[in-house]
Amino acid sequence: MLGQQEVILIAKRRPNGDGMIRKRADGRWEGRIIAGHKEDGKPIYKTVFAKTQKELIPKLNQLKETYAGVELTEDSRMTLGEWLEKWLTEYKAPMIRTNPADGCKLPPKKGWEMEILTPEEMQRLLIQAKEEGFYEMFLLALSTGMRRGELLALQWDDINFTTGEVKISRQVQSVKGKLHISQPKTKSSVRSIILPPALLEVLREYRQSVNSRWLFPSPVKEDVPRDPTSCRKRLSKILEHAGCKHVRFHDLRHTFATHAIQYGMDVKTLAATIGHASVETTLNIYSHVTDEMQKNAAQKLDQTIGAVTGVQASCEEDVSGEEQRTSKEQFAPFEPYKGVRRKPGKGCISQISETTWEGRYSPRVNGKKVTRNVYAHSLAKCEEKLAEMIREMKEEITAQKSGRSRQRKGRFSKSRIVSSFHLWSNMWSSQTHVKTKSLVNIKFTRLFELALPTRLVGVVIENLIAC
Repeated sequence: MLGQQEVILIAKRRPNGDGMIRKRADGRWEGRIIAGHKEDGKPIYKTVFAKTQKELIPKLNQLKETYAGVELTEDSRMTLGEWLEKWLTEYKAPMIRTNPADGCKLPPKKGWEMEILTPEEMQRLLIQAKEEGFYEMFLLALSTGMRRGELLALQWDDINFTTGEVKISRQVQSVKGKLHISQPKTKSSVRSIILPPALLEVLREYRQSVNSRWLFPSPVKEDVPRDPTSCRKRLSKILEHAGCKHVRFHDLRHTFATHAIQYGMDVKTLAATIGHASVETTLNIYSHVTDEMQKNAAQKLDQTIGAVTGVQASCEEDVSGEEQRTSKEQFAPFEPYKGVRRKPGKGCISQISETTWEGRYSPRVNGKKVTRNVYAHSLAKCEEKLAEMIREMKEEITAQKSGRSRQRKGRFSKSRIVSSFHLWSNMWSSQTHVKTKSLVNIKFTRLFELALPTRLVGVVIENLIAC
């Protein structure tokens, strides 16, 4: 049209190397740069995306910084494995003639340093365990070297009291507060061992006090073994009361194996007894014991074939003196820690901080455990508060029981049942259902003939009245 000026919009060109920005058909914004070229001269693109142009620009700038001064080729698309293969064939041979890691030394293996109980500590542990009711558990652990899970998973059917054989075929584990019974950790852990006669007698006597299929049942739940975590905590307490050094439950297994080797058990028999997969495993774990045995064997060999009489005599004197000292050595007498035991029904008190004491009372009401706590800043004050709380709880329980008893008598007494039946029977007298009424009379009579509980009969009559 004349007199009207045509306006043409020309897109602004971005400088070379600044990349390209465009909006895609799906609504997203795309930024692209050329990062290299193929063998035929075609460009190799690197791309970023964003929801808006404003979000895209920082991503594009970061992409340009990443590939600044880099010229990619088709080889850049190789996988790491392909690139390493190419490097080994094209670059390694002329550049590296020897392995630079040949002179390096591997760091030594650092295993858990085991703690072994001495014979005197073992005696103190068992005396204290007997005082606290865990004698059979720890005696069996120290006498067989069983793992904690294997020990707690034992059932009475696993023991043959005639032959002394014990079958180990399961283990118990605590996972997130729940007990799981499973197979042992390895095939070699499924095994049978022979118990000494003295230990069999202890277990036979212990069986008379256990009313469960498990050797060591839970004192809280029915038909389940003890929780491994609680046994670990109990071991720590017993060791503390016995004045022994702190050891893990698994160290009782190491204690058994160490003393077994020292007293002459061969390594192959020991490996089968404690359930190791190979003799090599046993030798690696208890190498400190075998080294000591080698020293003793060398000393005995020197006594037998020693060429120099004087040296041999001195060795014999040293050995005889050591034997005399060993025979004369006796353990110090040990009295178990008895602690302060509260009488049943008196609750328990524990110190939860330096200045706070907690008193707890947990009676059973209607088969359920009801727990209440009191707190104080001194032991005497806590005892006073706990006694008051126990008295109040006992009064409440007595009141509840008496109230339920009166309610049961008032609702389900036999006189109430008879009067309720007569009331219901009179309701039917004005109706013509003679056959139905006679049938109900017969059923009512049979209710008492069957000698059903009074409460059950009362419920039946109440339901009839409600109808």
